[in-house]
Amino acid sequence: MMKQNERRRLTIIKHIESNQKIKYCYIMKGGYYYRPESKGYTENFIEAGIYSKEEAIKICRNCTDEVPIGVDVNGHNIAVAQAIINLAKSFIHG
Repeated sequence: MMKQNERRRLTIIKHIESNQKIKYCYIMKGGYYYRPESKGYTENFIEAGIYSKEEAIKICRNCTDEVPIGVDVNGHNIAVAQAIINLAKSFIHG
């Protein structure tokens, strides 16, 4: 018998797969985002890896805890740009 969490996970995968507007995904496991190239985890989506929808679905189907999260490209880019502005304030001049 399939557990409720697994049903929810598979429902999310099917939704992402069928949504033509989604082109890119983050991958989450246990509340953390995969980093680029699946090398570790982060709580911060700005540090998360960006995966093609197809790659994310493939990874998530082959695992038991991973879930693809569709990327709002505009929102992602705005957040990254703001992070760059904030980091630029930390430059030491002199």
